[in-house]
Amino acid sequence: MVENLRGEVSDLKRQVSQLQQNSNSDRPDRSSNTDGQSDLLDRQQLAERLGIEETAIAQHETDGKEFVEWSKSKDPEQISWKYAGANLFRRV
Repeated sequence: MVENLRGEVSDLKRQVSQLQQNSNSDRPDRSSNTDGQSDLLDRQQLAERLGIEETAIAQHETDGKEFVEWSKSKDPEQISWKYAGANLFRRV
C-alpha cells in the first residue's frame, strides 16, 4: 500500500512539474518601454516593485480607478498600474 502511494505521489509530482512548465511557456511576452521598464507585471512582480505583500494587491486589484491611484501612491516612481486580468498588471 505504501509503495502504491509513493508511486501516486511521484506521478503527481511529475504532473505538477509539467503543468508548471506549460504555464511558464503560456505566459504572454512582456513588452518593454525604451527605458527598460516592463509594461506588464504579474502580481508577485508588482508586489515586489511596490514593496508590499501580494495579498494586499489581491484585495485591491479589482477596485478600478481606486487601484490605479493606490498603486501610484506605492510605486517608487509614482507609476500607476491597472489590473489587466489573469493576475497581470499594466502600466497606465
